[in-house]
Amino acid sequence: MSTQPNLPAVLDAVRILSPLSNSHDHGEGHWRRVATLGLDLARDVGGNPLLVVLFAIFHDSMRFDDYHDPDHGKRGGFLACCLNTELIGLTDTWLDLLYSACATHIDGDVSDDPTIGCCWDADRLDLIRFGKEIYPDLMSTAPGRLAKAQTRARTLLDDAPDWATIFFRVDSMIRGPQETTVTERRDHRDAKPDHVWEPAKTRKPTAPRERAASHEPAPAREPTPVMAQLVSSAPPEGRRYWTATLVKAAVPADDDENDRA
Repeated sequence: MSTQPNLPAVLDAVRILSPLSNSHDHGEGHWRRVATLGLDLARDVGGNPLLVVLFAIFHDSMRFDDYHDPDHGKRGGFLACCLNTELIGLTDTWLDLLYSACATHIDGDVSDDPTIGCCWDADRLDLIRFGKEIYPDLMSTAPGRLAKAQTRARTLLDDAPDWATIFFRVDSMIRGPQETTVTERRDHRDAKPDHVWEPAKTRKPTAPRERAASHEPAPAREPTPVMAQLVSSAPPEGRRYWTATLVKAAVPADDDENDRA
């Protein structure tokens, strides 16, 4: 994977372009819960945390209807492809994986790929918001089949982390705990009750190592002037529907049953 993307800029762009970003069923609240649940699973099974969060942002971003919209996953994946060069910067391999996870997330399949499995399981766990039963045989990961995963999903309905906490967690998982400063750990410990922090008294002594010059996240990719203007301004309400309509026109439609994932 190339330079880590500027996730806040990606989120801002999707907020502007998504027709239903404010939806109670499929808007940002759902995206944050899917991101959090997906990171829980990725921590346990080794899924890619960056792709898990990008899936959470994009998978329902191009919905036009909270009920019947069987092609919304394809459109969400297509939007990720459109924004990749300017804002995200994934390699072709990772972009293909993200598109596949988004495009087929409502098909009811399971996956052996740990990253796709984390994405799909996180989305299905949040079906609890509709009062639906979660069937273990439709889950791709072993942790996703456990009762405590559903308990965690139910807890998030009233207390999902904000985006700043989610993005910090992604950065920590990518860099590894040894690259996270003591101050960062202390400041974010309360915000991440599910993260495993090793108490200082049980820490094994290690050989001293030279402190890195900086622990700042990787520099963000600079967006083009057009995208920079898009994500930094509040466009007319019609722009999101105009853009989403172009995306919809670019993705062939398939007939399918109602979906609520």
